[in-house]
Amino acid sequence: MKRKKIFVSHIALDAVLALELKKWIELAFKGECVVFVSSSFEDIEPGAQWVRELRQALSGAELLLVICTRKSVNSRWVLFETGCIWGREVTILPIVCDEQLELPVLLSENQILQFSDPKFSKTLIGKVAKTLRLPLPAYDNAYPKMKKALLESYSSAKLDSDIIDRIKHVKANRSLRVKECSAPSLAAHFRIPLADMSDHLVALTAKGYLNRVKNKLIGDYYSLTPKTERLLL
Repeated sequence: MKRKKIFVSHIALDAVLALELKKWIELAFKGECVVFVSSSFEDIEPGAQWVRELRQALSGAELLLVICTRKSVNSRWVLFETGCIWGREVTILPIVCDEQLELPVLLSENQILQFSDPKFSKTLIGKVAKTLRLPLPAYDNAYPKMKKALLESYSSAKLDSDIIDRIKHVKANRSLRVKECSAPSLAAHFRIPLADMSDHLVALTAKGYLNRVKNKLIGDYYSLTPKTERLLL
């Protein structure tokens, strides 16, 4: 049987949530559909192979899920992917993660799913089944676990995004001292343990979102990489 194809559009910062959605949807439908998780071009080395893969995924998609956050709705790549699907008159399902979010026209004209809805997982699986004309899976026992895993992924992605926003704010306000971008200062700002903040900063540095600068007087502090600056455009 030919598997149904779903395309998930997201920005790189939300990749952990996109991958979690892919995992749970594919588990629910047990091989009846395949979920393609896209990524921002800023995080992919240019090459014909990737472009070809992206084009094929967009042209074959029968449903588009769009992860909508404050940053993603302004992403040129998310809008590009949405426009490609819109032109084919394929169902577009925006997943609105951040509250009071104003969606672009291409997204606002579609029925949306609110991530904060307690029944989000069940509603999502139901929408996928209806849109792709697949049998509704007997998945009731898994919905709480699915929602919990998605919430944890979203929380992690949102914290990473908020850390980047905080560093951007410090950079834009020269009156603030550079140590505002240190791990202790950021941990105090977000009111989370220093060890946890340090782990997040190490992860963001490893992913190429932050630069770590060593300073003997005030300790290590962090700045945005050019890649992250482009992401915030």
